[in-house]
Amino acid sequence: MTKPKVVFDPFSEEFFNDPAAVFRRLREEAPLYYDDEGDYYVLTRHDDVAAAFKDHESFSSARGCDLAMVRSEEGVPQKSIIFMDPPDHRHMRSLLNKAFTPRAVQAQRESIVEVIEKYLGAIKSDEFDLVQDFSGPFPVEVIARMAGVPRSTASRSGTGSTPASIARPGTWSRARRPCRPTSTRASTTTTWSRSGA
Repeated sequence: MTKPKVVFDPFSEEFFNDPAAVFRRLREEAPLYYDDEGDYYVLTRHDDVAAAFKDHESFSSARGCDLAMVRSEEGVPQKSIIFMDPPDHRHMRSLLNKAFTPRAVQAQRESIVEVIEKYLGAIKSDEFDLVQDFSGPFPVEVIARMAGVPRSTASRSGTGSTPASIARPGTWSRARRPCRPTSTRASTTTTWSRSGA
């Protein structure tokens, strides 16, 4: 008995309930998956994703980091390094690298620990949203402090997480999540649309 052809549906109940199993099957059966109907690729093997990151002519982040952004008529919600392709990305990254040297970060150690303790101390339950409650707001506050942004201004800027769509069965809903591919040494999973499409 042969298995049916693998179909990736980011809106399905199956994907919502167990994305790891879906990505595992894609890695095994269709590591370079193309969806004709949606006109997008899903790459699930580390080597393929690493090569795609270097090929900005074929694979672009400029239109968004998930299907909802790519398909949206509104486009990317804000100008961010995450949504830039070279040479713009390289230029912005070089500016950031100069500001965040190991020495500069070490000089801010006490302040960084204070911010981490502030956000971890505010968590009052065993269940919480790691991104919304910690990893979204804490780096923004640290960066704002390093840049000399007044605390009152930094706190009004929100968590700093990029609004991106995350899957809910049958639909896309807006949530505050960073746009980053899931990555491990064994495999990396991400979704891109074709450049110029």
